[in-house]
Amino acid sequence: AFCFSGSCGLGQGLWPTNWHGFEPRVGISYLATPKITVHAAYGLFRTPLTGYENVPDPDFNVASATIGNQTGGTIPNSTVNYITNPVPKLVSAYTALGGSRGPFYSSSGFNPDYVEQTSAVPYMQDWSLSVQYELSPNTIVQVAYQGNKGTHLIGSFASSKNIPTLATLQANVAAGVNLGGTAIVPAGSVGVSGENVLQALNHYPGFANVSLPEIYPRRGSSSYNALYASIVHRYGQGLTMTGYYSWGKSLDNVPNVIGGTGFGSISMNVPQDPHNEFGEWSVSGFDVPSLLKGGYNYELPFGASKKFQTGSRILNQVIGNFATSGIITWESGFPSAAIMQVVGNFTSFTPQGTNPTPIGIAPGVTAPVCNTASYCAGSALPTGYVLRPNIVPGVPLINPNWKKNPFGLGSTARTQYLNTAAFTAPGTIGHPVLGNAPRTLPGARSPRMFYADMNATKGISFRERYKLNLSATATDVFNHAGYSLFGSTQVYGSQTNTTSGASAPSISYNPSSGFANTN
Repeated sequence: AFCFSGSCGLGQGLWPTNWHGFEPRVGISYLATPKITVHAAYGLFRTPLTGYENVPDPDFNVASATIGNQTGGTIPNSTVNYITNPVPKLVSAYTALGGSRGPFYSSSGFNPDYVEQTSAVPYMQDWSLSVQYELSPNTIVQVAYQGNKGTHLIGSFASSKNIPTLATLQANVAAGVNLGGTAIVPAGSVGVSGENVLQALNHYPGFANVSLPEIYPRRGSSSYNALYASIVHRYGQGLTMTGYYSWGKSLDNVPNVIGGTGFGSISMNVPQDPHNEFGEWSVSGFDVPSLLKGGYNYELPFGASKKFQTGSRILNQVIGNFATSGIITWESGFPSAAIMQVVGNFTSFTPQGTNPTPIGIAPGVTAPVCNTASYCAGSALPTGYVLRPNIVPGVPLINPNWKKNPFGLGSTARTQYLNTAAFTAPGTIGHPVLGNAPRTLPGARSPRMFYADMNATKGISFRERYKLNLSATATDVFNHAGYSLFGSTQVYGSQTNTTSGASAPSISYNPSSGFANTN
């Protein structure tokens, strides 16, 4: 059932070697006029895979041995020394892997990882074009375009190869199959005794509910485009002013990347549909579309060799060598995210006394007869799917009165930031669908951020050979309140299925207490 490295015609590595490591990098600088300079550049950068993450993977090493005081000697709970209680010979990795103690085994059985046998290597293309203009002898203005694109990125989605497709789940719910009941597995069938019908729908039913996770999936993509503008003006007498603005957008379909390559965003690590990674394409979790900064650096004109100095060396020492700098930042908030903590309409309702034939299941495996209540209810959303809500058209995602009492102070109820009326469970009973909310919500960003930082430095010289610098830094000097999202990104915290004594089953939802609140 499995092909390990070195077997089935495979090489010794985790995947075939890519011998086409072409990485072109080119740049040009052109002096169009005495005051205008144009720069352009392009580069392609691949992620090095040798020593990936700097750890063995899969890890065939044994656990490290702890030695010290009364631990690790031949005699337990006795002081370790070289004579009466020495450290015994350590167990080799080869010996430790004997029997069922290898990394592919766990207390519940065989649990291997899957690696797609493609030679694709993650890479990033980066390009830029900028124009620099000397507005005056003391003023430089620059406008630039920056773009890049990531391909074959390795994301952190917990992708599983042993999971039913969305179409299979929808067909069984529509047919009223008792997915929560224990599957009936005749002798000789591929199914596994004791699993429920939902688990029997897995792509490899002989492995029961083992997820067969995929590692190093190289199917992620990213895109970034931005416009930058900056100005630097030197007033003279030690004062320099700077201004900077960026306007851009970052998109991707991977929530994070393994190994710290920086080619992905940080947000939810489980896809809504593990069979459709492109459905995760959305703005990046770190996307900041608008950023404005203003700063200064000022050497005060007091003391020796400055505009204002005294005839006293001591007095110059006291009033001189002062410098201060500061930066003020206004930036857009980060996009929020919303998921459902419940399975919603991915619930199978089987009428009492029936056992519809499962669709897409191993031959011979059947569902049990529903013999309780008016309906039997069972989950139809396997591990690996994380349902997202539907966005209600025309309803604002952000509560316009969120500033009224965002922290719930006093006796007044806490004002939620997100508008809970803008979200609803997708699909209907018997017809489940995935939510239309994207992985991140650019229309429901956290509030804009404003903060200012300042620094002051005082230098003291001793006999022209030694100098002491005293520095003080103030972060967020105006103590401006900042809000982030969220205490919870769950739309619904629990659901209740009503089946007994009802003419038709129903589902009611309770919102999560932390949903829509700022921190």
